[in-house]
Amino acid sequence: MIRLDLRHKAFGSTSVLGEIELEIKAGEHVALLGPSGIGKTTLLNILTGLDQDFDGTLASRSRIGMVFQEPRLLAWRSALENLMLVSGCSKETALDAMAAMGLSGKEDNFPSQMSLGQQRRLSLARAFAIEPELLVLDEPFTSLDHALVQEMLELTRSLARSRGMAILLVTHSGPEADFLADIHYRLEGTPARLRRIEGLTDQ
Repeated sequence: MIRLDLRHKAFGSTSVLGEIELEIKAGEHVALLGPSGIGKTTLLNILTGLDQDFDGTLASRSRIGMVFQEPRLLAWRSALENLMLVSGCSKETALDAMAAMGLSGKEDNFPSQMSLGQQRRLSLARAFAIEPELLVLDEPFTSLDHALVQEMLELTRSLARSRGMAILLVTHSGPEADFLADIHYRLEGTPARLRRIEGLTDQ
């Protein structure tokens, strides 16, 4: 589905990532952990094709849906339009995605009329609306309370499993990684490299 053979990534004279080999197969749920500033988002940008300035090779045949740390919604568009315009999906698909996220009845609301939790669910619905083969989550539960985080985790896992999607989750949280992923890696060192880990705790 997606395979990265990275030799080196730098910003100017600063080396950020060292040699990394990572493969995500169809249906696998993978978590990437590590401290702030270690290079998790940089690695994510490489894997999703947003950053092509690196030494190495990336092979990907996947349709990718992304959920970012911030909802990144169009403030001047309704919730339904945010799904349809960005994903290119049909109205029926958008309505189904919103319903799956518990957002039925919010179709005509603008982002400013929605709570942060609702905005986060809408951004997740938008990613599901494109029917991705790989769902990429870049710390999407930041600043949410524990109950809402758990609700979002359960929704994400249930929908991804029912649709056979692979997941790549970037997070600081061991419990989130344990709940959503079966395979866990930690990014560490300078320049950073991947280490597969077992028996997670909150990191």
